[in-house]
Amino acid sequence: MKSFIWISRLLVSALLILLFANFQIDKDRFPDPVVKIGMAKITGSIVNLKLPDGDKRVVLSVFVYNPITGNDDITTYTTTIDEKNRFVIQVPLECNTEICGFNIGNNSKLFGWGYIGLDQSKELKLNLVFDDNGKMLVNATGGLSFSTDDILNICEAYGLFEDCHTWGEFQTMSPKEFLDHELNISLKKRMSAVFDSLAFSDKVKRYLKDDIKLRFYKGRLFYYKETVEQSLKMNKILTTDTVVEPDKSYYTFLKDLDLNNPQYLYCEDYKYFLKRFLQIPAFKIPDINEIPIDEWLSTIKKSISGVVGFSSGFFYDLLATKAYIYQIKNDQTPLTKQQIINIQAFFTDDRKDLGKLIIASNNQLIIKLNECQDLKINETPNAIKGNVVDAIVSKYKGSVVVVDLWATWCGPCIKAMSDMKSLKIEMKQKGVIFAYITNRSSPEDLWKSTIKTIGGEQYYLINGEWDTLMEYYNLKYIPSYLIFDKSGELKQKITGFPGEEKMRKMIEDLVGQ
Repeated sequence: MKSFIWISRLLVSALLILLFANFQIDKDRFPDPVVKIGMAKITGSIVNLKLPDGDKRVVLSVFVYNPITGNDDITTYTTTIDEKNRFVIQVPLECNTEICGFNIGNNSKLFGWGYIGLDQSKELKLNLVFDDNGKMLVNATGGLSFSTDDILNICEAYGLFEDCHTWGEFQTMSPKEFLDHELNISLKKRMSAVFDSLAFSDKVKRYLKDDIKLRFYKGRLFYYKETVEQSLKMNKILTTDTVVEPDKSYYTFLKDLDLNNPQYLYCEDYKYFLKRFLQIPAFKIPDINEIPIDEWLSTIKKSISGVVGFSSGFFYDLLATKAYIYQIKNDQTPLTKQQIINIQAFFTDDRKDLGKLIIASNNQLIIKLNECQDLKINETPNAIKGNVVDAIVSKYKGSVVVVDLWATWCGPCIKAMSDMKSLKIEMKQKGVIFAYITNRSSPEDLWKSTIKTIGGEQYYLINGEWDTLMEYYNLKYIPSYLIFDKSGELKQKITGFPGEEKMRKMIEDLVGQ
């Protein structure tokens, strides 16, 4: 009898320890996100925001990172603050809970920014108060229950991480030496720069550590060959030896990440990590094409299961998803009928929303391609006095011409094109020509795929014309815009997208002449 009581007490103690341990884990992290298409609601108010003279319109922008279908893009949703300084916005999410960015601003100024945690089942109430110096204070309830420090300090954390530069004698390092240096010196130093300086709740601290690791791994550890080559160049070391890509054994550090952990769906850098993972030469991951998904996954599991430490789970579902998203968003190539059949056969039951998101991205691409049937790739004309823009504009005399100087790697350039989408459609009907100019800093293959959903008159400069035109017009940054009247005379020169309203007025003033 006594032994039974003793064993019972022991079992109860063990159970209590287990429950306490689970309580601690739950306390220190957000709930695991679930892939679920839905909406999150944000309501709130703004107090004591002092606007510059003449400014009235204030906009709340929410930046969604789309962990499932995101590629190099961020989706922005906006709402205007009403006369009572209140706002309401519904934000589409791919997971039931997500972490997003936001800012408050107008065409001339940003007044404040931060990060928020959204939950499809819990409205976020976001109240923003500005002090007399214009500093934004935040009170938030609902959503993922971020503290004020969480909301305001996450942006600062990413800045500190990026500003903490580390380097080493990489030109002399083997892959193993490089890993040891980066993990035990660089990563620790950059982590300290963030977490020794800023305050966060335990949950946000854990999320940030996850995301910073992903950012560091895909940005540094996945680029051994390129880093060594850069170090050789910086140190002006000439060598006939070729720096080789690491083999699969190099990547066993990935086991430490537990890549089946759904918490990574919160991370801003997860989509970039997955995209780069699919491109690692040592893994030899083939394009998915029309291969049945189970067959495709079986092939890559043989290659990477020993590296990541497991052969099944959510991570593999995401790799298949990202393989299709890469085709849709990088190659700008719609799915074939067979690929759609494969997706519908594989993504069933609790994976159904993954399939729906892939199909939705494909449908969006088809719409964009149909809208951009005016695409024309032009030969660069011979420049008069080195000014290639004059030579281009002269082809369209009699029309207002908007010249857009951009690059595939320029996020603000791509976003501005999206913001001008409806304006471009409207102005094209009035005879306005949109001419897009970039150069070799945009890889030619990527440029050719990207312009499929831009359309317009496209020019790709391959010689020194770009530097000449930037110097001629005294331009230093992109996006930049040159707007010419019907006689070919330059009327507007703008660096940085001024907003659709200002762009519309500048173009309409010339169209009406």
